[in-house]
Amino acid sequence: MVLVAVVGWFAADVNVQRGKVVQDRALIRARAASIAILAELKRNATHALRYEEKMNAFLPTQEQLLDFPRTLDNLARVRQLALNFGFQGGQTPPQGSTPGAVSFALDVSGAFENILGFLKDVEVEPPRFLTTFDTFDIVRSGDGYRLLTQGRVFFR
Repeated sequence: MVLVAVVGWFAADVNVQRGKVVQDRALIRARAASIAILAELKRNATHALRYEEKMNAFLPTQEQLLDFPRTLDNLARVRQLALNFGFQGGQTPPQGSTPGAVSFALDVSGAFENILGFLKDVEVEPPRFLTTFDTFDIVRSGDGYRLLTQGRVFFR
């Protein structure tokens, strides 16, 4: 009877120990996987950092946006256009990896081809600023055309 009790106790203890070994092995596998993921993240972080640096170099700071009206004026002058520009009240601050944006309004007058060239200069081939036009309207005005638009310029 004592022998049966001792064998039963050992069997129960072996089952408990087996359960602990299974749990420990699962924990070791999970930690090994976590370490592998961490190593991969560290490798990718250097790549991400390079892209972040390039994006930061591409986007101006908020203070550099003070040059935006002068840049637009120079582009309009080259295209022989009359320009009225104004920042609007709407500003979105940058959050994490999302850039900030400032709203603006433009009123451009001149030849139709020159206005199209100006739009291309500002939106497609920006010298230093990333912009988007949210609304615009081109109407005939005397012997030329007039562009009325609202848009946003982005900053970091």
